[in-house]
Amino acid sequence: MTTAEFNIRPIPERDRPERTAGRSVSRGYVNGVPFLLIVTMPTTYTLAWQARLDFNHLERQVFLELPRALWPRSVTRPIRWPSFSIIWPWWISGSARLVVAYNDGRDDNVDLLRFDNIRSLRYRRVIRQQRIAFARFDLKFIDKHVEPQSYSFAAANHEYYPSRPIVSLKLDRGHTTTPELWNWIWPGSEIGQELGSELDSTTVTHQLESLLRQTA
Repeated sequence: MTTAEFNIRPIPERDRPERTAGRSVSRGYVNGVPFLLIVTMPTTYTLAWQARLDFNHLERQVFLELPRALWPRSVTRPIRWPSFSIIWPWWISGSARLVVAYNDGRDDNVDLLRFDNIRSLRYRRVIRQQRIAFARFDLKFIDKHVEPQSYSFAAANHEYYPSRPIVSLKLDRGHTTTPELWNWIWPGSEIGQELGSELDSTTVTHQLESLLRQTA
């Protein structure tokens, strides 16, 4: 299997529709094809890409697989919550915003629901029983091996947004990405599936670290 070539190019300020002080925008390309949008701010940075996540297993991705990729040295084990038989994320705390779609044939019949606590019974009923068109989580990872770490994750369900199934991840600037994170992002991305090639995750990590230093 061939290895895809990755490089980062800044987007000039004149080419951006919005200009914000302290913000820098770049795009990551794979074999010359746009793959990743990178937005850096004074204290955070955001990665956005197109992917078709399986929303039937959204919690497992956000609460288990993603933390494992971000903090690979920490131990996070799946625990079954008896009432719902889904992962109970004792290592995760935070809030969620969910767009719930109702199956009555109307495209506009949706609700935006806010949950201050993802451990609440109300949240768990909705995430388990309703069809989710869009989800955003503002979370904190808690583990004895590392200091508490904040991250935000958002995803659009491709069943409702087929042309733009965007996924985004926001991290503190002090947290650099890992090869494990790119090994999680790349196989599920649209371009990764289209190309069918490998991505040198170490090269991507180093290039992003260099960009964060340049925009500090």
